[in-house]
Amino acid sequence: MQRRGSERRKFVRVDDNVVASVEPTGQAAADGHTLNFSVGGVLLLLERTIPSGTPLRVVLRLEDESEIAFDARVVRCRTQSDYAHEIAAEFVGGSAADHRRLQDEISRRVGREHVPPLPPLTA
Repeated sequence: MQRRGSERRKFVRVDDNVVASVEPTGQAAADGHTLNFSVGGVLLLLERTIPSGTPLRVVLRLEDESEIAFDARVVRCRTQSDYAHEIAAEFVGGSAADHRRLQDEISRRVGREHVPPLPPLTA
């Protein structure tokens, strides 16, 4: 089935769980984790809601204990239960180095799922 034009994604999305810290402007930080992420944004699972349009700082904590930080804006908040809320945020800023690191991390994670290479062809 082919997706309609409005449903096509601009960026490769990785469905993976990464620990994240989120700090909405003027509020205390909250910890949660990603449901998926791309170079354009992130879908988080948090214990609290954050209204659409809220600017925030998102810090992703990678497996090697390093962190990647971005300025973001909440585009959607969907409540799953009293203690589980999906927060979709688009990245709106961050250092060029962190953007490169995120691209590298996505490439590495997508590469995990690739099909093993074919054996060499013989003549």
